[in-house]
Amino acid sequence: MNSGSVNGDMARWPAVPEAARNLAARAASAVVLGSVFIAAVLAGGAWFAAIVIAGAMASFHEWSRLTSASAASVDRWGPLAVLPAPPLLGLAWGPAAGLALIVVLSAAIYALFRVLRRAAPAYSAFGLVYIGVPALSILWLRDQPEVGLGLVLWFCATIWVNDIAAYASGRTIGGPRLAPSISPAKTWAGFAGGVAGAVGIGALASWLLGWGQPLVAMLLGGGLAGIAQLGDLFESAIKRQFGVKDSSGLIPGHGGLLDRMDGFLAAAPMAALIYGIFREPVGW
Repeated sequence: MNSGSVNGDMARWPAVPEAARNLAARAASAVVLGSVFIAAVLAGGAWFAAIVIAGAMASFHEWSRLTSASAASVDRWGPLAVLPAPPLLGLAWGPAAGLALIVVLSAAIYALFRVLRRAAPAYSAFGLVYIGVPALSILWLRDQPEVGLGLVLWFCATIWVNDIAAYASGRTIGGPRLAPSISPAKTWAGFAGGVAGAVGIGALASWLLGWGQPLVAMLLGGGLAGIAQLGDLFESAIKRQFGVKDSSGLIPGHGGLLDRMDGFLAAAPMAALIYGIFREPVGW
């Protein structure tokens, strides 16, 4: 067989579709990031805190680039430098102390940026709340004695299955758009599929972890999925407002970290609140 024949045969082979390449990149990125995060969840302690805070800082940096019209380093790096303080304080003194510090810091940043006439002071201040509260919430959940590991694994499974089921059902079934003016690709079928998948995760978690009320766990899983999808729409609205498609190009096939964490950011505080309210009914 000569090289000309080989090259001719290769030239006739169909090119790999771009969609397939993107899907492969998305899958590989998801496996790598998911494996690192789950390893940190299993390790707990300082390892988990380090991963969560690093992810929060990367997300806040993307948020600052997305929402601030100014390139001044203080606008991006000033709030970023204080972001780890509330989650760490929450681990040491409890979530109330962490939340109080978030309020104080966000108010101080807003006031300072207004005085300095910086661009988008409200977005800079809100970014601390938007990213700091979920970081504090997930660290507090993992820190719960005996049940923390199971709670965080259940939460992660709920969010990830919601994403996968929503994508699959939306692409397969299609139908009416959920919010065409914000995110034209999302459908009501995708929303329902994501919630249904999360309900199934609630049932599975109730069985595996021995929770006393499987129906309540299923309803909580579905509720978290709905909140996660609203968080996705919120970030889509922000990106549409600023005329960008992705928060960054950090993750191949996915865009930025914020693009992957939007549902997580919305649902994590609710998961912490749910645990505080429903720990007895669910049997945690």
